[in-house]
Amino acid sequence: MESKEEIREKNYQKSKKKIIRISILVFLIGLFIGSAFIITGISKQKTTSKEKEKANLQEKIDTEKKELEKKAQELEEKRENNLAEEKKKLEDKKKELEAKGIKYSTFAEYTEGEKYDLKIVTEALDPSFRHCSFPEYSENALTKDYCALFNKTDEDSKKLNTINSALNSTFDFCGFSGWQNDELIGNYCSYKQQLYDYNTLPKQNHFLGSLLLYILGAGVIIISMIIAGAIYIVAKKRDIMAFSLEQERPILEERRKMVQKMKEENLPAVCPRCGAPTNKKIVCEYCGCKMVE
Repeated sequence: MESKEEIREKNYQKSKKKIIRISILVFLIGLFIGSAFIITGISKQKTTSKEKEKANLQEKIDTEKKELEKKAQELEEKRENNLAEEKKKLEDKKKELEAKGIKYSTFAEYTEGEKYDLKIVTEALDPSFRHCSFPEYSENALTKDYCALFNKTDEDSKKLNTINSALNSTFDFCGFSGWQNDELIGNYCSYKQQLYDYNTLPKQNHFLGSLLLYILGAGVIIISMIIAGAIYIVAKKRDIMAFSLEQERPILEERRKMVQKMKEENLPAVCPRCGAPTNKKIVCEYCGCKMVE
């Protein structure tokens, strides 16, 4: 059977543990919220520096694009010079047919005759579409030689096709790692891909906004520490008091002895009630009278 004192002690220990857990929970919640503010501030500050990198990337992309456009123009002129003779033959043939009163119709379907010849020649010369890639043009007697030169896969043609694909294609080839490593367009595609990644970032944030978050986060952590510390002290109050009393006990005991000694030294020689000798005792041995209250 437990005594009341033991039951009271157990209840006290349970309450103390519960309060300590609450103090720890308060501190952890404050630490989490404060850290979240600080991390957000760091992220915003990094965003500011990335916006500067983004602007630098755009400048590099523009520079690389100008260089590639210049290179493409040089290659195009070179190919035009190679095609000049065959191209002139086709242009002369076109003029000859038009002089006969034959007209080209985009949607007309001809399979033979001079109207069909005009259609083949006109479309083969059209720079907006690579008609020479199809057998109808590359195998036709009129356009065969021109298309053979046009489709020639020499190094310059490959370079021109690569540049045109990177600069003009509706599909973003620069997303492929192979294009980013290409000797000719590697820098352009690499910068373009990095810019695409930066475009997903939030807008630029100033340092003052980040500083406010740092202060707010630190404040939350400090306040949570203070609250948690106060709760913990409440839980430990009894232990702290017991410790203080234990530290003061020797002093109190020494003080008590000094007081007792002083009282004994000031006792009267005889009892004031019965007149018997006190023998330096506080209580009279004969009548029970207290010498000192």
